[in-house]
Amino acid sequence: MKKIAAGALLLALFVSLAGCDLLSTIVAVKGFYTEYTDYSGRYTNATQFTVEANTDLTVTETNIADLNSMSTDLYFMIDKDSPYSYTVQTLDGVTKNSVYHNDNGLLIEYIIDGDTVTPTIPEASETQADAGDLFSMDDFSFQDVQNELKTGDHSYEFDVYLNQVVNMEKLASFADALKVFDENLTSLDNAMAHVQISFEDAESVIDIQATLTDYVITFDDESTVTFSLTNHTTMRIPADFQMPDVFSDEYTFVPSSDIRLATKVYAADTAIVFPI
Repeated sequence: MKKIAAGALLLALFVSLAGCDLLSTIVAVKGFYTEYTDYSGRYTNATQFTVEANTDLTVTETNIADLNSMSTDLYFMIDKDSPYSYTVQTLDGVTKNSVYHNDNGLLIEYIIDGDTVTPTIPEASETQADAGDLFSMDDFSFQDVQNELKTGDHSYEFDVYLNQVVNMEKLASFADALKVFDENLTSLDNAMAHVQISFEDAESVIDIQATLTDYVITFDDESTVTFSLTNHTTMRIPADFQMPDVFSDEYTFVPSSDIRLATKVYAADTAIVFPI
């Protein structure tokens, strides 16, 4: 009975790894799982870390009007012990620097332009960082991984369903024109992404690249689009972590009529200069 069970397990393993070199695949899966578990634990326990991400959607062919290639770069700093976070976002060439403050449930955005700060209450859609942090392994499953390879001491490659490594909700908000035709982007459910991931002990770096090349979608109304999607995300726990202090004297606040945004405190003997 034990031999039958062992044989069945071995057969199941062989079938699941079909098309790959069995030994290299086992090494790749074991090595990746070990390192990913280790580094995930580091970020779970870390209070401060940074994320840098670049996303490109390149449309190569389509009959859909106003569906164009897009790109976004995002850098953000997270401090779990602080109500503040910092982002630098570039969307199609336009850059915005912001400090976000979660003030007892009220989200305030401080937009930095040189030495001037404009406080505002952002729209909910504006806080999603426009798919800059598109990469997500929340739904990752080792059962669906294909073509695993160990490419270096701490680097791996594999193919996996796109919706397991990409936040589809953020992708939909990034590509609004696609969302018109497919609200939840279920047309991408069968898309396979090629993933390259590496780990570096110094600063606990996780470097991830996910690529989908020349994927074709045909919608119900016979509209079609062929596009490629790339996302490069780098996470690190830096030794030097210091986000901008928008309340320091080097910044001048633009006055707001919203009393909720009167958050900067000035000393009694401080000359207050309002930007014109």
